[in-house]
Amino acid sequence: MAKIKLHGAEKIANAPLREIYLDEIKLDPNNVRFSHIPKKLTDKEIEKILWGEKDTLELYKQILSAREIYEEPVLNSELIVIEGNRRIVCLRKLKEEANKEELLDMGIPQSYFDKVRCKVLPKETLPQEIDIYLATIHVKGKKTWKAFNKAKHLFNLHELRGFSYEDISKNVGMGKATVIRQVEVYDATDKYGKNYSDKDKEWFNKFTYFDELFKRKDLKEFKKEVKNIEKFGNWVYHTKFNNDVRKVRQLARILQDKDAFKEFEKKDFNAAMEILGSKDPSINSSEFKKIKDTIDVIKNFSRKEISKTINDDSRLILLNSLKKEVDNLIKDIKSMKKTS
Repeated sequence: MAKIKLHGAEKIANAPLREIYLDEIKLDPNNVRFSHIPKKLTDKEIEKILWGEKDTLELYKQILSAREIYEEPVLNSELIVIEGNRRIVCLRKLKEEANKEELLDMGIPQSYFDKVRCKVLPKETLPQEIDIYLATIHVKGKKTWKAFNKAKHLFNLHELRGFSYEDISKNVGMGKATVIRQVEVYDATDKYGKNYSDKDKEWFNKFTYFDELFKRKDLKEFKKEVKNIEKFGNWVYHTKFNNDVRKVRQLARILQDKDAFKEFEKKDFNAAMEILGSKDPSINSSEFKKIKDTIDVIKNFSRKEISKTINDDSRLILLNSLKKEVDNLIKDIKSMKKTS
C-alpha cells in the first residue's frame, strides 16, 4: 500500500505563485464531479456544465464585486486546473465581458481579467500527493463535494492509488470505519450503474440508497452476501422503496417477516408495511407505538428502580394508576365490540 505523508499536501498548498494568461489554462476533464459521465468532456463542455451550476453565479458575483479571487487556483505543470475549476470559469466569463468593454462603467479595463495568479505545481509532484491534497479540501475540508463525489475520490485513493484504509483515515482526517463504508457504498453504486445505466440515466443519484443500506447495523448479515447487494439494486431500480430513501430504514423488519417480504417483492414497500401493520399496530399508530414503548420499559424495569419503588408509595400509586387505565381501556373496547 502507498505511504504518502501529509507534508505532500502541505507542499501543494505552499506551491509557488505565478501570473498565468487565462487563455493558457485548461479545465480538468478528470475532475471527480464528472465521473458519472461516460464520455471524456471537452474544455467547452466542462465550462458549460460548471457555469450552469447554481453556486457558480454567486461565485461570479463575489469575484466581480471584489475585483479578484480570494484564493488562487492550483494548476499542474501542464496548466490544467487541479483545484479551482469554477473560479476559472467565472474568470473566463468576466474576461469575456471586460474584453467587450461591458465592465468599463464599473471601472474595470479590457485587460483586467486577462491574467490570473495561480499556484503551479512542479512537474515531479506525485498524483498521490495531488489526490490527498484534494481529499483534505473536498472530502473532509471546507469545500466538500457531493456525497457521491467524495465517496468516488476515497474509492480511487484506495483502489487506484493503493492507499490503505489506515493511510486514508490518517491523511484525510476521517474515521477508518467511515472511509471503509464510503468505499463500499461507492463500489455498490458503481456496480448498480454498470447494470442499469442504460435504463437509469440518473443512476449516480441512487448513491443515497446504498449509503442508507450500508449504515444499517440491523442489515449487517444481509450486506455480507454479494447477491443481496445485487438484489437490493434491483429493488432500487424497480422503485420498491417508493422513491423514498428513508424507507430503507425499515427493510430489516420486512426481511424478518416472510409474508411482508413476499408482498414487498410482489408489490412494494407500502404493501409490505400494510402486512406488518396488521400484525403489529405500533407500526401505523402513534398511540400503540407509545404503548409498545411502555411495555418495553416495564419489561426492562431495573432492579434499582424496583428497590426504590418498594419504599415509595407515590411510585406504586402511579403503577396502579397505569394498571387501572389499561383495565378500563380494555373493558371499554370489549363493550364497544359487543355492541357493534
